[in-house]
Amino acid sequence: MRGAALHFLDHGDWDRALLHLDQTTDALTHIRGTARSGVAALIAVRRGDRATAERHITAVADIPYLSGVAFLLAAQYLTRGESVAGRGRR
Repeated sequence: MRGAALHFLDHGDWDRALLHLDQTTDALTHIRGTARSGVAALIAVRRGDRATAERHITAVADIPYLSGVAFLLAAQYLTRGESVAGRGRR
């Protein structure tokens, strides 16, 4: 999931990135859930859909992602989405 979705995100093909996110069938760990929500939030906010971005950001708001390198890497897209949406971690 993550590799293909991130590839398409980085190349501006947001529909394909979301398609790969939607096809995720593996159990979402906190790390994968944070990455998935972050990518979806970043795409939504870049498209001007703040309501959807907020929904994805809120979905993982209770996950403390500052607890290791894996979480920091997974949370980079969430952090970007929050920043572009004009809100920071509270």
